[in-house]
Amino acid sequence: MAEQVGEGPCEIAGPVMSGHASRLRTKVTRGAGSRTAALAMVFKPVESAQKRWRAVNAPHVIALVGAGVRFERGQLVERPRRRPRHE
Repeated sequence: MAEQVGEGPCEIAGPVMSGHASRLRTKVTRGAGSRTAALAMVFKPVESAQKRWRAVNAPHVIALVGAGVRFERGQLVERPRRRPRHE
């Protein structure tokens, strides 16, 4: 059977879409879309991670964090460091 015109490997399946149309289409799918959608996407991974979380073994530290005390690299910071003034 002879090949007909337009049936070769170089044939374009359909018209080429403009860059504007594809940009518009992809922009709509970025992000979660809504708070409900974000919570739905996060729920299962967080639920799975909870099984591997470490237990809080320093409840006194939790009380300090709740009171607003600052920690740097795991150490309690009593006063924030002040830079010396250059006069």
